Amino acid sequence: MQLLKRQAQDGWHFEKMNQAGFIVFEKGNPEKKDFSVDFFEGSSEELSEYLVIYKEAGWKNIGNYKDKYYYF
Repeated sequence: MQLLKRQAQDGWHFEKMNQAGFIVFEKGNPEKKDFSVDFFEGSSEELSEYLVIYKEAGWKNIGNYKDKYYYF
């Protein structure tokens, strides 16, 4: 989370996690952002409720890795 925050401050924004597990960044304007990374081990039926909880708390889902690690 701290890495993503520092990169955003330097103008490198999280785009996705590739298949090999490496973070892909996109160059842009420097921004102050906070990030959260969470591990989800629920069923596919529980996923929508899980994402709603984060949304209602003010977080935006910006990606996931293998449907287990979710980035907000």
